[in-house]
Amino acid sequence: PGEEAIVAMKLIPRQEGDIGSVAMVTFQAEASVRTISTRPQLVVQQSAAEQVLIGQDITIAVTVSNPGSGDATSVVLEADIPIELRHAAGSELEFPIGTLQAGETRQLKLKLHAASAGQVLFPIIARGDGQLLTRNEIAFEVIAPELQVNIQGPRIRYLDRPATHTIKVGNTGTATAYNISLVMQLPRALKFVSTDHHGRYEPQKHSVHWQLEELPSNVLDAVTITTIPMEVGNHIMKLDGKADLGISDRFEHAMRVESVPQLSFTIADKADPIE
Repeated sequence: PGEEAIVAMKLIPRQEGDIGSVAMVTFQAEASVRTISTRPQLVVQQSAAEQVLIGQDITIAVTVSNPGSGDATSVVLEADIPIELRHAAGSELEFPIGTLQAGETRQLKLKLHAASAGQVLFPIIARGDGQLLTRNEIAFEVIAPELQVNIQGPRIRYLDRPATHTIKVGNTGTATAYNISLVMQLPRALKFVSTDHHGRYEPQKHSVHWQLEELPSNVLDAVTITTIPMEVGNHIMKLDGKADLGISDRFEHAMRVESVPQLSFTIADKADPIE
């Protein structure tokens, strides 16, 4: 700055007359800039137990991370709750994360209630500015016991003839049933005789009770009960089965009681010996 430069040139005229000259000074300047381009990314991962019993809560661990080279802004997690699960906030959940810096990881825990049995596919979506979008889903099963009771035996019986019925209880569900109670309500026209499997007869209610501690999945158990018909007509035997978690089933069995004429039999021994 402030410096002068003098340039001297020697010229030789080649023509007569006035000779003019023009001096031009040019100047060139350059400017440069460096810009760093970053790329944010979103990754969502989930983990949960493979099975959960109906009526209980399941905790899903959610991890959202940014393995990219730039900050992810306005990050939001979204989840649509399947019909097998329940959440206090409803069936559509949205959780704002905010800014997720490059290399940062956030962990969340989502608690859901298992409402009905079945295979569950649970998806979670993460969104962010710049059209960032990622999706992750996990699969697990909500298991539940299912009680099924049944009465098998004669549908026609005669007066004063013993009638034996088989009571069957099965667990057709995917989990063990606990504290199973069976109650057979007998019509007044049937007289209780006996039963097995530590069945208990209550004369006041004219009913028979059985208790099982547990019944594994896909297992069938059976008990028998013997009665004597005392009145003619159509009589209905009612069976109720209950277990923990509010599981129940009901079955009715109709039996018609008929009378028979009084017959006498005579055996004549005409040729000995006979057995």
